[in-house]
Amino acid sequence: MLIFIIPFLAFAQEKNSIQYIDFHSVEADGEFDSIAWNQGDKIRYEFDLKGSKSIKCALTINNSANIVFDQFLKHKWQTIDTLTYNVFADVTPALMITDFDSDGNEDFMYWSHTNVNGNMWISIYLNHPDKHKLLKLETTPADEDIWCDPTYDPETRIISTRSVSGNYGISAESTYRLVNKVAIPIYKEESDNTKMSSITGKGGIIKIYNGVKGKWKLKKKVKN
Repeated sequence: MLIFIIPFLAFAQEKNSIQYIDFHSVEADGEFDSIAWNQGDKIRYEFDLKGSKSIKCALTINNSANIVFDQFLKHKWQTIDTLTYNVFADVTPALMITDFDSDGNEDFMYWSHTNVNGNMWISIYLNHPDKHKLLKLETTPADEDIWCDPTYDPETRIISTRSVSGNYGISAESTYRLVNKVAIPIYKEESDNTKMSSITGKGGIIKIYNGVKGKWKLKKKVKN
């Protein structure tokens, strides 16, 4: 039996105010199969982020390692970012449309990967209607632009993140204040068990940081 694959269909499914963009291929009998992410299927999907000014975007899966994220700016397509991904335990990346910062404008979120501890690392692209473009949510420490399990409280403008490790890893909880589309560090508590003894259970360190002038400053260490 011949099966024809038409790799051009994508759709958004609404769930709890989040729209999940799913790439699919269509077989001749009308059945839908999830895209084979590791096979490098080349598929493009265009969509609009709605708000006070709509922003036209596109996603193109180029190969088995990246997705090109474009925005239509100044009458032509321009690449905003290249989204890298990997498939862990058959869990594929998630592409989401949601109003993360509750300003009435749809934003784009990309869950790139997870691990055995259930952490979800997410890139967030905020809709900036005044500039009519997307801005990748970053914090003032330059290495922090991928967020682990982020949540946002619009009343306090606080972003909270939480990463969990195994018994002998590093776990952390952090808070940031969102100011002009930039996340300003406020407080971080880090539990470092990389040198903890498996016999005595001692040797772990809890580190407390405060946000000072846009950077993390170590306040104290507590050994257990």
